[in-house]
Amino acid sequence: MNEHSLNTKHESTQRTNPERTDDNPISLERSMGLINLDTSRLLNELDQLDPSLKLEQTVENGDELANITSVSLPNGERIEHVASQETDNDFTIIDLPHDGDSDMVLITQRPTVHVDLNGVAITDMEQAQDVEKLIGFVTQDIIQASKASMSPSWRQRSIDSEHGAPSSQVAYIQEGNIGADGYQHGYRVDSIPVAFPLNAESKDTILYRDISDMTTEEKDMYGIDRSVDSGTTPFQNLDPATKQSLLTARILELESISQNVEARTAAMKENIKRTERGIIAEQTDYLHGFSAKHIKNLLNEGLVAGELKGSRYNQGPSLDTYPYNLDLWDGKDVGAINPDGTLNVVDEVNNWGECIAIVDRSKSSTDKDNEVSFEDGEGMHGSHRVIFGGVPSTEVRGVYMQPIPKDTNEHMRAAIEPLQQENLANIKNAIVAEGFYIPVYDSDGTLALSYDEYKTRRDNGDYDEAKTAIEITSQSVTEDATETELKVPDLPFGGSF
Repeated sequence: MNEHSLNTKHESTQRTNPERTDDNPISLERSMGLINLDTSRLLNELDQLDPSLKLEQTVENGDELANITSVSLPNGERIEHVASQETDNDFTIIDLPHDGDSDMVLITQRPTVHVDLNGVAITDMEQAQDVEKLIGFVTQDIIQASKASMSPSWRQRSIDSEHGAPSSQVAYIQEGNIGADGYQHGYRVDSIPVAFPLNAESKDTILYRDISDMTTEEKDMYGIDRSVDSGTTPFQNLDPATKQSLLTARILELESISQNVEARTAAMKENIKRTERGIIAEQTDYLHGFSAKHIKNLLNEGLVAGELKGSRYNQGPSLDTYPYNLDLWDGKDVGAINPDGTLNVVDEVNNWGECIAIVDRSKSSTDKDNEVSFEDGEGMHGSHRVIFGGVPSTEVRGVYMQPIPKDTNEHMRAAIEPLQQENLANIKNAIVAEGFYIPVYDSDGTLALSYDEYKTRRDNGDYDEAKTAIEITSQSVTEDATETELKVPDLPFGGSF
């Protein structure tokens, strides 16, 4: 390869050059003999990329502090942006793999904008045009990686859950899996999955074998007590492999139902009925706190236990106090659902995430009357509930924005409020973009996304699929060291607990 030219066999250069638009201002011009490229679109996509897909750190560079954002894409491309906190010496490095080798493009934004290829400044227009194409393609690849991260395969999430990872919640659990560390006290099963479809989009379904139809030998194979003749058996008595199969089945079912057109249509009808009746929650509903930035995952995968979310949320899934279950509050028992169907956000619920998901617990709900129970003396509160694996998004009847805690000081409140409004707008946008109506309420309980607004925005294309919400933490705002720290904690893995 000539060191002054890009490898023309790089797969990116064989794709169609992305159409230039006003929001994709990749331009070529000569300035002091060097070729300048505007990489604002690339950097904007890096900034919006899901935090789980990039590494962000602050390092010392001589006497300066620099913020470094690094992203490694599945196709081997690597992007690193370095921004000095004290000067304008910003630059971007793009590594492009090919044939066991790689090209390195260095783009210096400030104070002198120019492009190097493998250490040599580019001054030839033809070379610059190749770089222009590659920057466009890398930008597209970042967008694709972001979209893919919103809906990882159920198989990969099953593998992640099986291998476990260091826990951020329970110090004595170093790593685990459903066989060793699952907490499913009181949960019973009546059938075992024996075959899975190729993917969540397949029209094939999971093939189950009813316990009541099993021979003695089959029961032995799945770890079921031979004496069981009632047709059901305690989950906790099954062997580890069978537990993992049931967990995998639950992951697939949640994702499949959450994305099923018929299920979404039925759920939307129920959601609209509630808004027409003017109620936010039924007396039987459960509540689950979640981070606003995970709204797209909620829509496509449902509300799932932290151990089932997949490695994109961190270096791996984590184990909480009641592993492999979704934690919720019984809204009525905890005093959060008023008789008129409005919400009273009590302290227990207000401690978790920026949003509250209102979860339907009617007769057809997931594991109705077969929830995981607590042994005597266990459970954080009497209103704490846990459901094996999670529930699909089609059982979410509303999203309620958490109010700012009452004891937040005025300085901090003023800093949080615009972020909260931004999250409200982004959650509404995500729901409209997904084409699946779920009512959204602001922190005062006012309906912030009606069906009429949703339909009008859908019909007019008034939404942006790339926008994402943010997580409001003490790092999201700036305050003096003497001020009280923000009272909205980071969302722990496992959802609302």
